[in-house]
Amino acid sequence: MNVSENVKSILQRIAELSPGEMAELRLQWDRRNGSQFIPSELQTDPKDEAAFRWINEHGDEYPGEWLALDGDQLLAHGTDLAEVAAAARAAGIQFPLLHLVEPPREHPYIRS
Repeated sequence: MNVSENVKSILQRIAELSPGEMAELRLQWDRRNGSQFIPSELQTDPKDEAAFRWINEHGDEYPGEWLALDGDQLLAHGTDLAEVAAAARAAGIQFPLLHLVEPPREHPYIRS
């Protein structure tokens, strides 16, 4: 691929931008081209959505326990967060979704 000197110069300048400037450049570029930019931190991850569906369906089976999930797959569970996270990473998942299932409360309502 033959890149013009002008494009090389632009790419060099882009490489020097701070993360904030890069985000602003992308926003301006997308606005100019009519596309709608959604910052990556606001985008949903399908694996997380699957994990939350799994938690809603099966979470009550693990009261008081930490769950480690990759999508809709339970990797590990237990009362010790560090052990659950380590087991999930040992299964090859670097960033599992970790969720604490709150135990049912004896007295969920208080009247004063």
